[in-house]
Amino acid sequence: MTLPSGDDRPVDEPTLVARARAGDREAFGELVVAHQARAYRLAWRLTRDRQIAEELTQEAFLRAFSHLENFREGEPFRRWLVTIVMNLCLNEIKRKKRAAIPVDDRTVARIEGQALAGGRAGETVDAQVATRELERDLDREVANLPPKYRAAFLLRHNEQLSVQEIAGALGVPEGTVKTLLFRARELLRARLSRHLAG
Repeated sequence: MTLPSGDDRPVDEPTLVARARAGDREAFGELVVAHQARAYRLAWRLTRDRQIAEELTQEAFLRAFSHLENFREGEPFRRWLVTIVMNLCLNEIKRKKRAAIPVDDRTVARIEGQALAGGRAGETVDAQVATRELERDLDREVANLPPKYRAAFLLRHNEQLSVQEIAGALGVPEGTVKTLLFRARELLRARLSRHLAG
């Protein structure tokens, strides 16, 4: 699978989905091109394995195509696809007990800000080195979170999904999502605090 390096392209999803549901494979192909980069990035962040991420991305699109009749009209295709990718990845993580999930710089900045209660890295070389060390530690700590904590964390901070959308993606109540996010943040905050104290 050749994946584009840029962000997903804007498309007229409702029209493409309607055409795809009517059997238009070219329309579904346009949906694939528009969303394959996002789907792959999410799969890679969860599995940390390029080959498996590619396979799961392909599987997600195959499942989406073969289950288009289950797609609820009016729902964003991207959200539905993210749910499929997430479920495939969680099943793979359970099956292979994979861990390590990277966290992008925006997420690092958010968590670092929470952990330091407003503190941030300065512009000195020492501060930049400390920030890089913190990012590596954060990456390791996120990798050590239980799979559902990691999944909820990534969907919230990397995919910017709402609590309601995450609940749908994970197949759990909204209250459970809030608990997963709270506990993930508390664990990360505590572990980052230990790093800073060390």
